[in-house]
Amino acid sequence: MRQILLVSVAIFISVQSIHAQTTVTVIQPYFYRNPTKLAIIGGYNLSTATVHVNGAAEPTQYHNSFGLGILWKSQFDGNLYFSPYAEINGRGYGYSATVSGVTTKYQNSMYYLDLAPALSLDFSVNKQHPNQKVVFSFSPVFSLALAGTEKQTKNGVTTSSKMKFSIDGDYGILDIGLNWSAAYQMNDKFVQIGYQLGVANIDNNAPTDNRNIQNRMLSLTLGYYLK
Repeated sequence: MRQILLVSVAIFISVQSIHAQTTVTVIQPYFYRNPTKLAIIGGYNLSTATVHVNGAAEPTQYHNSFGLGILWKSQFDGNLYFSPYAEINGRGYGYSATVSGVTTKYQNSMYYLDLAPALSLDFSVNKQHPNQKVVFSFSPVFSLALAGTEKQTKNGVTTSSKMKFSIDGDYGILDIGLNWSAAYQMNDKFVQIGYQLGVANIDNNAPTDNRNIQNRMLSLTLGYYLK
């Protein structure tokens, strides 16, 4: 949790710093031609995972959480924009697995820092109101695991432990996914729905425990562009 708070503070400080220095950047020529807009984003996440144990798909449960971050947007050409974002997102899942006749129920909750170099297409809803837009975005997402908790229930006894994220730990510290989203923007505010599909197995012990776990997340996000 301390890591999450520190990263949240860092994001807030970055927003203030970048916003104050929008016109004074290392890549000034590009931003002079294409002014950048910054937005604060946050909202609700409903997540799960696809879980395979010994090649068989296991039923999974959903996990409720939230996201908070920043998005910056710069026009490429016409309706095409560069819209990368950095966001802390809570994700999780639940499932049960039976090994040697013993069933274990797992409940996992995690926090990731998602970095997405997104591209978006903006379409005006009404020519008389050009600030009302429908926006479609797509991006690969590179995620850094910040913290996580795993609860295991076996024979009626529940234990809780921190998830070990690293290159060679129980769970991978890096995750990779694809994100699609659609948004409705009105002036400096917008609401967005998105879906993130994990394409990497976050279980580092797959050679021994034969598990394949890939994150999934549906998000409902509110955004506000800073002036």
